[in-house]
Amino acid sequence: MGPAGTAHMSVLDFARWASWNAAGGTRDPILVKAETVRRLHTPVIEMPPKPDAPPGTPAGGSYGFGWLTIKVPFSREPFLFHGGSNEMNVADILIQPKHDFGMVLMTNMGGKASDEALKALAAELYGSFGPEPTNQ
Repeated sequence: MGPAGTAHMSVLDFARWASWNAAGGTRDPILVKAETVRRLHTPVIEMPPKPDAPPGTPAGGSYGFGWLTIKVPFSREPFLFHGGSNEMNVADILIQPKHDFGMVLMTNMGGKASDEALKALAAELYGSFGPEPTNQ
């Protein structure tokens, strides 16, 4: 199985990529103009709700060039999201460029339970390290 064009990276490299995107492409290495990154992050189409979405796939949002803009219950502001699964693992990246914040989550188990565990972990991590106070 070859998700993401069979691209492979370590957890640290995945986190660096999240950080680079969260900063709008302004951190080294400068690969493209910041305007190009903004365009990649800009939604171009609204996705219809899909409550039975497979693991690693959100149930709805706005899509643009590989990034889905989604709302999650643990944040007042939306995230840019990209994720997926090859049925043997799940990997998610969530960023908020407005706050220069990003997080990556992955597991070496596939399926709905793993997907739900990553969503719960994202909420916990955001509550501890995210830019928004959790008690409002």
